[in-house]
Amino acid sequence: MIDFSRLHAALTNGGNAFASANPYPHIAIDDACDAVRLRQALAPIAQRLEREMQGSGDLIFARNKFVDSDFQTIAAELAELREDLLSPEFGAWLRELTGEALFLDPAFYGGGLHAGGEGSFLDMHTDFSYHPRQQSWRRRLNILLYLNLDWQESYGGQLQLQHVDREGEE
Repeated sequence: MIDFSRLHAALTNGGNAFASANPYPHIAIDDACDAVRLRQALAPIAQRLEREMQGSGDLIFARNKFVDSDFQTIAAELAELREDLLSPEFGAWLRELTGEALFLDPAFYGGGLHAGGEGSFLDMHTDFSYHPRQQSWRRRLNILLYLNLDWQESYGGQLQLQHVDREGEE
């Protein structure tokens, strides 16, 4: 599912783009996965979203969304994505990107699939730094994969990284 050749090319072509990015080290890689296969997972995700939204309440900083850390059960394509994310090859790529020996939480606690229906939002927030169930685990990196088919900038919702000491700066 993950196009590892594209990930490696991003390292080769981007040099130290990750390390020098502001306000935090980050990198954006378009088409990091097989787009056709990911599109096949959209219908089961939409069905799940419709079921989940019927009884969904509002959260403090999010509305009309669901989170599923067991996303591999939704579609075979998502199961393949999960396997790739937990693979030794992806771990080696993360080490090459960051210079750190990182690993992914195999339970995807606080992560996994986040999906929102019409009118959903997710306000600016800070994710936890220390794993709530594994206190010796420190979150060093977030991996975001957007599955917004035909998303347009006019919809809003662009990713915004902001340092807490520099409120208002982008």
